[in-house]
Amino acid sequence: MLKSFQSKIGLFYSALLGIVQITVFILVYYTTQENVFQKNIDQLLFSSQVFNHQISDLTREFKNKGYELVGQPQFIDAITHQNYQALKKQLMSLKHSLDADQILYMTHDNHIIINTDGKEVLHAQFPYQEIISKAKTQGYTESVFIIDNEAYEFVLMPVNPTSPIGWIGLGMKINDLLLNEFKKLTPLKVSLSFAYQSNFGKWNYPTELLDLKQDEFKPILESVIQGVNDSQSPDYLKHQGMVTLIMPIQTPDTTQNVVVLLQYSLSDSMAPYRSLMMGLIAISILALSISLIATFLIAKRITRPFKKLTQAIKRIEASDYSLPVEVLDQGEIGQLTETFNHMMEGIARREEKIQFQIHHDMITKLPNRFYFEDYLKKHLAQLNPEKDTCIILLLSIERFYEINHCLGHCVGDQLIHAIALRLKHRLNNPSLARFSSSNFILHFENKTLDEARQLIENIVDLFHEPFTIYNTSIDIHIQIGLSCYPNHGYHPAQLMQHADVALFRAKQILQPYAIYAASYDPASVNQLSLMSELRKGLEANEFELYYQPIVNLKTQEIDHVEALIRWHHPINGLMLPHQFIPLAEETGHIKQ
Repeated sequence: MLKSFQSKIGLFYSALLGIVQITVFILVYYTTQENVFQKNIDQLLFSSQVFNHQISDLTREFKNKGYELVGQPQFIDAITHQNYQALKKQLMSLKHSLDADQILYMTHDNHIIINTDGKEVLHAQFPYQEIISKAKTQGYTESVFIIDNEAYEFVLMPVNPTSPIGWIGLGMKINDLLLNEFKKLTPLKVSLSFAYQSNFGKWNYPTELLDLKQDEFKPILESVIQGVNDSQSPDYLKHQGMVTLIMPIQTPDTTQNVVVLLQYSLSDSMAPYRSLMMGLIAISILALSISLIATFLIAKRITRPFKKLTQAIKRIEASDYSLPVEVLDQGEIGQLTETFNHMMEGIARREEKIQFQIHHDMITKLPNRFYFEDYLKKHLAQLNPEKDTCIILLLSIERFYEINHCLGHCVGDQLIHAIALRLKHRLNNPSLARFSSSNFILHFENKTLDEARQLIENIVDLFHEPFTIYNTSIDIHIQIGLSCYPNHGYHPAQLMQHADVALFRAKQILQPYAIYAASYDPASVNQLSLMSELRKGLEANEFELYYQPIVNLKTQEIDHVEALIRWHHPINGLMLPHQFIPLAEETGHIKQ
């Protein structure tokens, strides 16, 4: 099937269409994915803004509550009298109202006196002096920094801003509670996480909100963080189907880094488009199926004229030129079909001419011996030998060689043509053919021997009138040999041979015609055998002369001697001249 032109066209265009559709689908898919990716980046940036607003709201609330506390006389009085028990009680009340994780109280010389998380850090020096300096200038400060390996959002403010007598710090761990609150504020399924670098340079991930396997993600993340810190601007990371926004957070200790990780799954982001993609695939499959059918129909239409041309070529191979190829198209294929039909007509005419030349004589336009023999074979096959008869006449033109030699072949050709016309027009529709250069053969149906004799006399009478060729009058004499079906044979070759034998007999006896008899046949098996044995006899000196004297009766003397040849045949014995002299004359051995 794949060898056919139609199949190749169908498969080629189907493959081409399939490749185009697959290419379009891939382009649409990756273009959509890229657009979704860019959209995710925009959404993550929006999410980072939401996070910053949330941190700002938290800082504002801490600042307002802190100002309320430091402005209360009871709080000032507790500091003045160093009533740390009462001071801690007030700070714990503030912690619960703010849902803070840690509140610090420090003296004016930056020593931690109270820590509400219960840890023993009394009289410890506050590690971030930069915050103290900033708070003195601005009246408060806020920052994210690391305490005991945990990240805090911290607000630091003075007690009595004009002349600080102490400091309070309000802090909240940026933990899962805060992250879950953030998720409520953004419409995206975004995971948020923090990573910070401890004093020992190790990166810590305090939450489990990362959707990636940390062991795989950490090395990649840490390689990107350095660039983020250098530029102090967000960067993007695409890894394992996740889009990650890395956002740096300023800390007072420049040796420590804190980053926020906002993540979004590409797979989840593509989920709304999966139905669209499936629909696109279904449409592509349907379009490909329709295109396959259409392609094969078009291919069938294209190849249909070629199939018809192929069928026509096979008919031409079988010498059938009867049916032209139908013109199905007016374009190039139609022109090809018309040209092919013209070519087929030309071949038909030439083959018809060739076939005519094969089976006809070009001078007389009569059938030749081969055509006549084939015709006779078909005719005899239809006869019943018990009741049907027919006769074969072989007609020879006497002295035709002398006419050709004396008057030229052109006159001879014209004479043969004129003889053919006279036989054809004056006889009652015989089956007439040219048998050889000077012989014609005729076939008549249902003729008895008596009717045949009368017919032969009529044919001889036709040649009493001379022929005029190029103003030259030529007398023609003919001789005829006759054989009859079924008396003289049942087969065409046998009847034609016997007619030839009869013609030879007519020439021998110098009669206008002769009817075949078995005794006339010079081409019998014995005669052919003797022709071959004659040459061997000459080589073996089997011939001997006998001299017979001729006596003069008056003088009673021998006047002459007659030489008589005899053949001492090794099988047939002594053979007389009449048995082998004609054979010697016919074969040319008479000269030896």
